[in-house]
Amino acid sequence: MTFFNYAHSPYPIREDIKAAYRNYWDTLKAAGNWWTGAERIAIAQEVRNANQCEFCLARKQALSPYTFSGEHSHDGNLSPLAVDAIHRIVTDQHRITQQYIDTNSEAGLSDAQYIELTGVVVAVFSIDEFNRGLGLAPEELPQPDA
Repeated sequence: MTFFNYAHSPYPIREDIKAAYRNYWDTLKAAGNWWTGAERIAIAQEVRNANQCEFCLARKQALSPYTFSGEHSHDGNLSPLAVDAIHRIVTDQHRITQQYIDTNSEAGLSDAQYIELTGVVVAVFSIDEFNRGLGLAPEELPQPDA
């Protein structure tokens, strides 16, 4: 399958943009330093799940996101700490505090894992937004490398 061919785009898309997105998809499906290829694809899927998460929508309306309890809608492929971090980055990033990051680190989501996770979240979200801006659906996620 050829990713990012933009055959249905209402606008011409430069070849270097297509190539950059394809290159990132190749990187996404491979193991990173702290996450496997399968986990990185799961992170990308959670980026997409976050905007439909009822818990996230309700928490965003709360005066403090740290006093609001509930559970995220998710696929179950990642730890609850990772899912919460992904959903917060996508839906409520301006209220992430250093204390939140430190607490997650103490609970098992290391700073290094958080950094790699954040990089995947931001890249996938940005690519998806590019597609949405063109009126196109997000690109299908690649199959992870073994």
